[in-house]
Amino acid sequence: MFRKNIIGVVILILIVFSTVANTNENKEISPKTTTKLVSFGLDLEGFEDALLAQILSYQKADILISRYPRWIPGARAFRIMDKHQGIDIVWGSATKERFDLYLPVKVPIYKGLIGWRLALVTQAKQQIFADVTTLAELRQYNPGQRLNWSDYKIFKENGFTITSGASPRALAEMLVLDRFDFYPRAVIEIEMEQREYRGMNIVRDPHLLILYKSAYVFYVAKDNVELAKVLTDGLHKAKADGSFDRLFERHFKALFERLDLPSRRIIELHNPLLPNEMLAIKEHFWISPKTLPERSLSKE
Repeated sequence: MFRKNIIGVVILILIVFSTVANTNENKEISPKTTTKLVSFGLDLEGFEDALLAQILSYQKADILISRYPRWIPGARAFRIMDKHQGIDIVWGSATKERFDLYLPVKVPIYKGLIGWRLALVTQAKQQIFADVTTLAELRQYNPGQRLNWSDYKIFKENGFTITSGASPRALAEMLVLDRFDFYPRAVIEIEMEQREYRGMNIVRDPHLLILYKSAYVFYVAKDNVELAKVLTDGLHKAKADGSFDRLFERHFKALFERLDLPSRRIIELHNPLLPNEMLAIKEHFWISPKTLPERSLSKE
């Protein structure tokens, strides 16, 4: 009887050991879990996708990043992200309001270029700013902007009388109808928009660079602390190993030359919407007009 009990215990031990061994073996050979992320925002000829891919490449885990399949209003994209309903990362303007509502990654992904503005004007008004050298002189002309854009609030705070339009296309049509004098657009977007307005008698003002401190940053939901850390660490690593700067130069260096930025007079505006935290970001994350030769910096 005792012998039978011993044999039974040995068999039980062997079964348990075999089960544990098989479990461990299965853990070792099981494929890695892939994390899938969805992003939403501007698409400047693949720059954002390339930057996100570089940021995530420093992670040991497998991460698959894709774009949200259709364009929707920015406010809706933020709501979807906040509710974890299909968007994980949104990039947009750094504002105090958004910093309160969402979790920002406090690095300017375009190095501040979103605050570098050129004016679209009609062919007839191509020389409208030929003699404008100060902010006070520029205020004599009316810009057009969408009412819900950050730019509207910035120009308003700087003393401009603004005409609002329902959409970018509507504003272009209003410009042609002489409803306002100029349509300020970011240097990183203006060429794409001009292609859309081809045949509408709209040209770039050749004289001014309107400049205010501004940034686009990545946002995640307020409770997505881990993803925010991954993006922040990845951006700092990309800056440290030079990949951020190489991507930036590859996408934007030729643009500066085509837009003839060094020869333009610079007029600065104040951005009251920019969170104080962004002012503390190290200067090497920003591109500065100081790097442009033969510049003429004008203030009020």
